[in-house]
Amino acid sequence: MARLGARWRAVLVAVLAVALLAVPATVGYANVSQAEKSFFKTLVRIPVSEEGIGYTDALGRGYPEGPNAFEVQGSNIYVLDNAHHRVLKYNKDTGQFVEKISFPEEFWAYSLAVDAAGKIYLLDVSAEAVIVLVDGKVIVNRLGNVEIEPVAGFGVTEQGEVYVVRSGPDAMETLVLRPDPSGDLTVITSNRGTMAPDGTLWQVERLCGSAKETGVSVSMLNLNKMFKFPDWLADSMSAFNCLGKAGTTWFFRITTDETDLIVGLNDQTGNVEQLVTFSPVRYAYPNKDVTIDADGNVYLLDPSADGISVVMVASWSSLKEIPRLLQEKQVTPAIREEETKGVTPTSISRSQIMSTASAYHAKQWYCNRYNYEGTYAEKPWQRPRYINQGYNRYYQFVPYCWGGFSSLSGFDSELSSNWAAGNIDTTGNYKQKTAGVDCSGYVSRCWGLSSKRNTYGLMSSDISVRLNNFAELKQGDILCNADHVMIFHYRDANGNYVLYESTKLNAYDRVAHTARSKSSVESSYGPYRYKYLLDP
Repeated sequence: MARLGARWRAVLVAVLAVALLAVPATVGYANVSQAEKSFFKTLVRIPVSEEGIGYTDALGRGYPEGPNAFEVQGSNIYVLDNAHHRVLKYNKDTGQFVEKISFPEEFWAYSLAVDAAGKIYLLDVSAEAVIVLVDGKVIVNRLGNVEIEPVAGFGVTEQGEVYVVRSGPDAMETLVLRPDPSGDLTVITSNRGTMAPDGTLWQVERLCGSAKETGVSVSMLNLNKMFKFPDWLADSMSAFNCLGKAGTTWFFRITTDETDLIVGLNDQTGNVEQLVTFSPVRYAYPNKDVTIDADGNVYLLDPSADGISVVMVASWSSLKEIPRLLQEKQVTPAIREEETKGVTPTSISRSQIMSTASAYHAKQWYCNRYNYEGTYAEKPWQRPRYINQGYNRYYQFVPYCWGGFSSLSGFDSELSSNWAAGNIDTTGNYKQKTAGVDCSGYVSRCWGLSSKRNTYGLMSSDISVRLNNFAELKQGDILCNADHVMIFHYRDANGNYVLYESTKLNAYDRVAHTARSKSSVESSYGPYRYKYLLDP
């Protein structure tokens, strides 16, 4: 309980012996049966099936992906089912299936939003488009020249204008978008802060030095209001998401090093009046998995290997019933020494690592017909989904390529030799005459290694050191597990992770500048540092 304030340590020590006998120690909504008995009520359960939802595998992503988001609007629940290219609609009160709304197979949605009229908006970060589903029609608005990476959020205003939240180290930025006469989206306003679904702009204010002891504040930028969170609830390493206001209560989702919480604050006093915890360790990590409705009901999307559930907070805990989870989850994969040989370590600076990482992201390249169609590539081969505008034109970003280890100059040469541009088919080994990098090939290049290491090799003690905790991460360090590896860039203003990675997540299928939630990173990855840094 070292992180609790002195006053609350004293209170909890006195009550925990009784509280732990009376209530569950923690309510992880990944355990729905337990949640039903305590704080959560299951509204809808959707199995993995042709009629239900589906998942991808974890390779190139870090965890399975599919139902990336959900929304509750009016009397309906909307669940995004990417695997079957549709949105599933259920009645919120009865749990009965209402309909499925399909979208074209070429799209894979990062998130969804639904307006008061039931119009559905999907953001596809790979296709760089917003897809609108209304009255049986599909309307595609391209992002054009709007830069949204690293994207951290998506929604629709009460006026029916979509917005995208972009991560930044000191401040988030919300871009409100509107179609121009050609149908392309343009930025009509750019606002400092993160926009909540109710239109409130908010920003986390982190104090330097003693922040862990003094707490963190959240400013409601367009309301001239600030809420200060006590240090027993959140600290400078916590991540925040304002869910909006219902009645006199502001709802926040807070992710600490130990747990996830939903917190309700009184609008006038700022006091914590409602609080419930749930486990940050999940089967998958949807981009939008918590929302509220106009009545102040809080809903969560609960992924599991055999399906997904929508659950509602049915009752709230008192502060005395919330034991702190003090054990940080550790990811300790077994190291296969036979896979780590043959790599010559070289010294490199952090600035060199980040310069290379950025260069792969900024890379412009010309795609000919053979690159596009994979004419000479070993089969099976599958073209990255973002390469979707035909050939004899330029694209940006080095594509994801299973087993790939292309240098930047080598990538140009390989394309000139009519190799295929990327490959997202992850069966078997590297396919000959495919150009690009997979996640570990990308990190190996950025670290300046002379030959490619896989994820196990990058975690090997001869090349990297596992950090004691996530707070030690600096630019150029990595976050790694058996399935995926990413380069740490910074923590954004809301406390989540901004990364460089070659990934299949969200159908990027390329080197991407991404934002991932604190819970998804710290529950699934371990932090590592290259041993031969010039500036450790």
